[in-house]
Amino acid sequence: MTLSLLVLAAANAAASPETEQLYRDGRALFNLGKVDEACETFEHARALEQRSGIVLALAACRQRQGRFATAWDLFGEAKALAVREKRDRSVGVAERGAAEIAGLRSFLTVVIPPKHRLPGLVVTRTGKDLPSAAWDQELPIDAGAYVIEATAPGYKPQVLRVEVAPQGKVTITVPALVKRDRIDQGP
Repeated sequence: MTLSLLVLAAANAAASPETEQLYRDGRALFNLGKVDEACETFEHARALEQRSGIVLALAACRQRQGRFATAWDLFGEAKALAVREKRDRSVGVAERGAAEIAGLRSFLTVVIPPKHRLPGLVVTRTGKDLPSAAWDQELPIDAGAYVIEATAPGYKPQVLRVEVAPQGKVTITVPALVKRDRIDQGP
């Protein structure tokens, strides 16, 4: 039996009736091969209750989608919840799940050279803030296309596109931002 099937077979004790129904619906969808719909259903259940069984199921679902960095993060979250819930079996399942896919993750490093770090510099990765603590760090990421944007007051934004292959490691350096002309700055 694969890990994802073990995860989906795990009990989800003490969940509310609504959460339990979403969990069961997600399992049924997963077993029918409707993985995207199953993941969405597990996300709804997770929004209602943070329980290790739900997060394990979502991790297995993301793993099946090939979203290995997301699944790896979710296995870590599930382990922390299982420890808090005193569910030793779920702790083991989460640890095995994370170990199984650790080598399948992709990585992206966004380099911001020190001389390019302007006051008010904001860097985003596909619309989400990339905190300065994450700059120059090799971060696990799902394979796919990303848009890196750097902005600072008084400067023209830099927009870079990058494709990260499955199990790939990509480093992208944000070039220096260029000052806006007085005309570009508006009234």
